[in-house]
Amino acid sequence: NAGIPNFTAAGSLKYDKNTDPLLWRITPSDSELAAAMAVEAHKLGYKSGAILFQSGTPDTQLGPDVQRIFAKLGGSITNLQFFSVNQTSYLSEVEKSLAGNPQCIFVDIPATNAATIMNDYREVNGLNDQFIGTTLTAAVTFTKAVGATVVHSHLVSLQPGSTGSGPAVKRFLRGYARANGVSRKTA
Repeated sequence: NAGIPNFTAAGSLKYDKNTDPLLWRITPSDSELAAAMAVEAHKLGYKSGAILFQSGTPDTQLGPDVQRIFAKLGGSITNLQFFSVNQTSYLSEVEKSLAGNPQCIFVDIPATNAATIMNDYREVNGLNDQFIGTTLTAAVTFTKAVGATVVHSHLVSLQPGSTGSGPAVKRFLRGYARANGVSRKTA
């Protein structure tokens, strides 16, 4: 109501068709994250994959988007499923994801469930899997939950956006400083 612009780092698909002139998204859409995941799997030579994403998020289209884009690149998805968070075991979901012998598993797993899920993969097949993850799996809390060895040996995480020192940020800060009479040191 005050006419103040707002910025969001949310990749949520609900902002893909934003009509609010005061709301600006500063990260790519999760639909671009889906494309990046599919392209990364293709680039790594994977021809088949399974998808295991958490349910109850606003972006349940992310899994089907990965499936659609991966198929366009010549890949096939052996299993697409969503899991409920905070379960004591995910053995059923893990077994289903491995049933079609996928070469990789696309995952969207919060750190709070990471240890349980990865331990279930270890129990079923010795954690002999390759994972392609989202921003959630790129978090430090995820690495702490499953261990750096697991992350470095079995996981590629894709994280949209740029760092606070990238060229786009520098250009924005220069423009902001000029437009508002602010010193670059304080912008």
